[in-house]
Amino acid sequence: MLVHGWPGSVVEFFDVIEPLTNPPDPADAFHVIVPSLPGYGFSGVTTRAGVDVDVIADALDALVTDLGYEQYLVFGGDWGSIIGITLAERHPQHVRAFHQTMVRVPVPAKEVREAIMTDADRVNLERARRNTATGVGYQAIQSTRPQSLTYGLLDSPAGLAAWIGEKFHEWTDHSGPLADAPFGAVPLERLLDNLSVYWFTGTIGSSMRLYYEEIGGSGRAQPRSTNVPYGHTQYPAEIFATPRGFLELALNLEYYAVQPRGGHFPSLEVPELFVPDIRARFRAYL
Repeated sequence: MLVHGWPGSVVEFFDVIEPLTNPPDPADAFHVIVPSLPGYGFSGVTTRAGVDVDVIADALDALVTDLGYEQYLVFGGDWGSIIGITLAERHPQHVRAFHQTMVRVPVPAKEVREAIMTDADRVNLERARRNTATGVGYQAIQSTRPQSLTYGLLDSPAGLAAWIGEKFHEWTDHSGPLADAPFGAVPLERLLDNLSVYWFTGTIGSSMRLYYEEIGGSGRAQPRSTNVPYGHTQYPAEIFATPRGFLELALNLEYYAVQPRGGHFPSLEVPELFVPDIRARFRAYL
């Protein structure tokens, strides 16, 4: 199961479904389920309060088991990461293993983290601090006043494109030949596909409401915990890169990889790296 986040959608995985389901070696083939989160896109607008990460995780587990899969593997990025770890926490009898590209875990005590952090970890954490200082205004609004924002974004396709497009600009890899590309390695056609999913389904408001339900005024979703086997891949332009040592202390880490390119939307930006990584992560479970 591939789980998207905000401001992504099922469009994030359009270019990796075929390579994962129909690889050159049939032994590497996966059955792939790409659910649209409640309140997002083709799942439609949520109509009641309380649709938080726990509710969504339970709904996705019910979806997969109703399809006849008693056990499954999970990949998630952004909200998909939080939902993935919540699935593993709440339904460990069904989740054989899970994998993430962004994750928040408890921060170790100062003396512990100073002993286990590398120089690269310190650079990444400083970049994350700068992003927290200047780049999370959207989160403050969406987690406290999503309805007020909704009226403007539902009324203006240009406003919606600006609100979502800015995140694709900020959160993607602009290195090397992509330095001047407005949306990093994300093809413009795919960005327009993603915007269209929100616009034509009218779900920008209900998608943002997840921030209100899960974060509210606290500033961040609470870290989760599970013993289900965990995997992590770090892409260089990811907005928050958790040090490997933190992951080893908090989760049952059995797979770790670092990629040379890519950012917050790796299945869109670098599908040629994403697909082999997913295959390497989960091959042992086929």
